[in-house]
Amino acid sequence: MIYEGLRHFEIPDSKPIFAAWLVDIDISEFLEDDTIDSVDFSAATEDGTDATSDVLTAVLCTYDNDDGLIKPYIKAGTSGETYICTMQVTTDGGSQEEFYLRWSVI
Repeated sequence: MIYEGLRHFEIPDSKPIFAAWLVDIDISEFLEDDTIDSVDFSAATEDGTDATSDVLTAVLCTYDNDDGLIKPYIKAGTSGETYICTMQVTTDGGSQEEFYLRWSVI
């Protein structure tokens, strides 16, 4: 479902408006022996307009330390629009990095 990337990830098939699901993004290579302390999830359209509440369900966005996964919960959107979710990860060791997920809605 997702192309592998080091920092930029993409859902290759357009997402139907009705579809909603958790996306598993493997950042274990970045973590090495560290663990995730926190993740801040936000989303915007390609032109930079905030779309966080339109395409993310904040209470369902999560992460899994055991597998090194960050998991944005994507939903809805506007047909024909492309979105980018930004995930700002802070580790227990103090490292910080941003990861991105891009998808389009049909």
